Amino acid sequence: SLAPTLAAAALAFIGSTGAAVAQDAFEPNDLCVDAMARPLGLTQGLTLGPDDDFFSTTVAPNSELTVAATDLSAGALDVNLFDAGCANLIATSTGASLSYFNCGPAPLSVVIEVPGAAFTDLDYELELTEFTVVDDVLEDNDTCSSGALVAIQTFTTPDLMVTGCDEDYYVARLQRAGVQIQVDLLFDHSQGDIDVELLPFDTVNGCNPAAPFAQGLSTDDNESVGYVNTTNPTMAEAVVIRVFMKNGVGF
Repeated sequence: SLAPTLAAAALAFIGSTGAAVAQDAFEPNDLCVDAMARPLGLTQGLTLGPDDDFFSTTVAPNSELTVAATDLSAGALDVNLFDAGCANLIATSTGASLSYFNCGPAPLSVVIEVPGAAFTDLDYELELTEFTVVDDVLEDNDTCSSGALVAIQTFTTPDLMVTGCDEDYYVARLQRAGVQIQVDLLFDHSQGDIDVELLPFDTVNGCNPAAPFAQGLSTDDNESVGYVNTTNPTMAEAVVIRVFMKNGVGF
């Protein structure tokens, strides 16, 4: 009768040596279907690994969501962003915060994954922030055929807004041969890479994007382009100014 008692004691001892995996208040959220809803702001007291963590949130229309997962030494963790149900990966970031712009017009449900395979009981925080874009006073000028008319004179228009899914178009009229248009875009490249093109006016489609007169496509602050009416005999010429985000990213 001693053998079963000793065996049970041995099994109990062996079982107690395994290290327990820490669980935070949002577990179990190891699968997309178990994603825990989180509001905007900072969520603290999270632990990661070896399983992944999934969270859900909603991005407002015409808004950019930024997701930052960081360990307690402020080291950035990987982040993936899926649509609801995780059928499609819509954004990913390695060792940095992730940003995603919802073009609208409706709120968008998304799922955030923080991969945990490389960690065991890593303490971390998750911060969600959102910036909503408010259109400028010259909207709606999002297409070639809806460009805001620009007077030919020296002027500066501050506080304009362009996004990755909302280009801006303007139409300028050069009254005769020799009249020049100069367009300077002033912006902070860290917020996004804005580019500009001068396009021929087209009476059917509004403009001809296949044959730009000039382009400003640099990868730093500001852009500058120019064009001179060279018609002969002299006549008025319309030019379309297209302002857009490179690769449709940012605002």
